[in-house]
Amino acid sequence: MKSTSKIEQKTQYLQRNIYALITVILFISIFFIVWPEIDIYVARLFYIPETRNFWGKQSGIIRFLHFSIPVMAKILAIVGLAHMFYFSFFKPNKERFREGLYFCVSYAAIPGVWINLLLKDQWGRPRPSQTIIFGGDYPFSAAYVITGLSKQYGSFVSGHVALAMFVMAVGVFLDRSREPLWICGGVVYALVMSVVRIAEGGHYLSDVFLGGSMTFLGVLLAKRLYLRAPQL
Repeated sequence: MKSTSKIEQKTQYLQRNIYALITVILFISIFFIVWPEIDIYVARLFYIPETRNFWGKQSGIIRFLHFSIPVMAKILAIVGLAHMFYFSFFKPNKERFREGLYFCVSYAAIPGVWINLLLKDQWGRPRPSQTIIFGGDYPFSAAYVITGLSKQYGSFVSGHVALAMFVMAVGVFLDRSREPLWICGGVVYALVMSVVRIAEGGHYLSDVFLGGSMTFLGVLLAKRLYLRAPQL
């Protein structure tokens, strides 16, 4: 009975956080829809007219941070699968195996399907470096506007920031004793990656905010499902 009560308390706390985050996403989304020029203003801070390029493309540390994401993607996949394998064969534990299962499914569903397949590949928003304002060939397109362009114009939303934010899921599912540290680490990594992608001309402010916040929301929703779903 105590255990059930504890799960209920956790679920209610999680539910409040989910509602709060949805509210924030809605208000910020309205902000970018009403004032899309904010995206242009922020992108212009990183643009060098003389070279017709973004300064992040000339920075070694920015490039290093950019390429940390493909490495992190592999690490997260290995960690999730290794967790499942270990608690399935070496030290059988249904609950720990379930943690790994939810982590892996969330990894595929949130940054994979939701962010990349359903948003990036369908919206066709030209990146800052692809727009006429910053030396490209296409007009500026505001957030949430579907252009019909091919998926190579995948500015909305940021996949790099989404994957950086997903680091928090390690603490949410696999290492719950240090969950706050992992959440803070994911948020900080996502903030750093946000600056990286804007500085490179790869994304607008709205892209990085929505990529990170939608991933955060996705992880919270997955955790709620984990708490409410029947045990294996």
